[in-house]
Amino acid sequence: VKEKNLLMKYVKLTKTNTITGNRALDTWLTHLGYDKDGIETLDKPEMPFCKNSILENVVKQLEHAKRNNFKVMVSADYDNDGIYGGTILVKGFKFLGFETSYMIPNRVIDGYGMNKRLVDRAISENCQMIVTVDNGIACREAVEYALSKGLEVIVTDHHEIPEDNAKNVMRIAGINVIHPATMRGVNEFKEISGATVAYKLMEYLFPLMAEKAYREELDFYRALAGVTVISDVMPLVNENRTIFKKSVKYIQSHKNAALDYFISHLPNVDFEHMDETTFGFSICPVINAIGRLDNAELGIQYFEVPEEDREHYLAFFLNTNDKRKKLQAECVEDVEKTIDTSGNGICYFDDKEKINEGIIGILAGRICNNHSKPTIVFSKTKDSDGTSFWKGSARSTEQVSIINVLNDINNENGNIFLNFGGHAGAAGISIKESQKDVFVELLNKYIEKETEEEMVKYYVEVSEKEMPQLVAKMKELKPFGNGFPKPILHTNFDVNVLKAYFSSNRGVISNDVFELWVNLPDYLKLVRDNDYRLAFTNYQKLLFEGNKDADTSKTEYYRPKDKKIKLSMFGEVTSNYFGGRDQIKFDVIEKELI
Repeated sequence: VKEKNLLMKYVKLTKTNTITGNRALDTWLTHLGYDKDGIETLDKPEMPFCKNSILENVVKQLEHAKRNNFKVMVSADYDNDGIYGGTILVKGFKFLGFETSYMIPNRVIDGYGMNKRLVDRAISENCQMIVTVDNGIACREAVEYALSKGLEVIVTDHHEIPEDNAKNVMRIAGINVIHPATMRGVNEFKEISGATVAYKLMEYLFPLMAEKAYREELDFYRALAGVTVISDVMPLVNENRTIFKKSVKYIQSHKNAALDYFISHLPNVDFEHMDETTFGFSICPVINAIGRLDNAELGIQYFEVPEEDREHYLAFFLNTNDKRKKLQAECVEDVEKTIDTSGNGICYFDDKEKINEGIIGILAGRICNNHSKPTIVFSKTKDSDGTSFWKGSARSTEQVSIINVLNDINNENGNIFLNFGGHAGAAGISIKESQKDVFVELLNKYIEKETEEEMVKYYVEVSEKEMPQLVAKMKELKPFGNGFPKPILHTNFDVNVLKAYFSSNRGVISNDVFELWVNLPDYLKLVRDNDYRLAFTNYQKLLFEGNKDADTSKTEYYRPKDKKIKLSMFGEVTSNYFGGRDQIKFDVIEKELI
């Protein structure tokens, strides 16, 4: 059994400055460019928006709107950042005395961002002002349409300002844009979420316009923004760390009844041991699922309904997420049976229209991880005049910038794309139906160009015995993630016990120090190829004999029979609190038997 990425070159790190007192962690932090002072000042204070001409104009615009009883329409996005950013603005404007409504585009019908249909909806609901959140910076056509209909518009967003003047809303004279680039100087930190922009706007407005005490209200908004630091994969540096940590403390304090009810009823949430993993794997996917498969406006509506109705919303959210997980698992299994993995990249076109468009990004990510190749999953859709086209979601590996590949394709053949955009690791794509084969050919061509050179991945060598102390020190430096990555480690792992969990299709390879979770097929291959003996109860045998208790565990245990297995592994170490104790786990990047 050998899994080796031929395009990856691993380089061992040796230089170490004394920072935390743990050799392995200090070696990694030295590699990241930190010293002792840098780590001690890693968390920066929050940076409120400071008075400038744009904010002054916004205050005047809102004061005029309030005097004239304007109704405000908040136009949000359908992901977690948009839903929680929308919640902040809706509650914030109501707190300031505005009649307020909200709208979120339908992922399938509208796609991303405000459009003319949504503007018409605002007009039909008798709104005189639209305020965007987590979108708008690239919606020039829709904003100009709103202005032409007599509506006032304020844009709040955090996405990259488009170079294309036809999309760039900042090219509209007199438009007020609340964006990190317009609020902060050249050398100031700008990588904040859309919900954080919304929170900071209210933080600026409340002292000037609120007629009652507002500190508790702002604390709630900051808690929502902290969730989106994780959901929108913001860099976990600077003030983002502070906002995230304050969000955790707020949630743990159970101060907001609606938020507390929602989170306390989610599976696998431990309030006492809440961290970035809790947000990323237990909270955010449930919120994102609403916009993937249904109406994302329900995510804002939840915070508006009476207490007695929360139970119904929660049940719907959990059922929607379960549906998402089921669809995802079924689609991954079906697609894996038919995809062609022989090329430099993987393209899957859903000719039979079986895949829900809301999960194509998740599906692309899973296939990309399974095969270590850039992957694009396309679903067929139609534009307003009924013309079919392919709408795709791309995920890529560390070696390949998918946006560079798409730019190269567009430069060679500008006739392929209807639209595309994104960044190195992910992108959204629309191509003409007739250009499918040409696109696949050019995709493989330019991925090969991107992978001509080996990618270097740096690692720290550790022994199994060093793991517990390393994990303990890492807990002191949480959160880890984008911008502050966990150390990549190499260790040799002696396997003592293998456990199969058939109910979750996972296997655990363990010893006295930590556990390694793997896919069940990989686990069964290790058992089959390495002469393991059954150690405890055989689930399958009990099930065959009609034992009623067999189905409750669906577990098998094996131990080495005549020889020990040693795995050489590159990966990241983590700690999960489960069953009343911390369990050390190793997330594998590559492994091989030695």
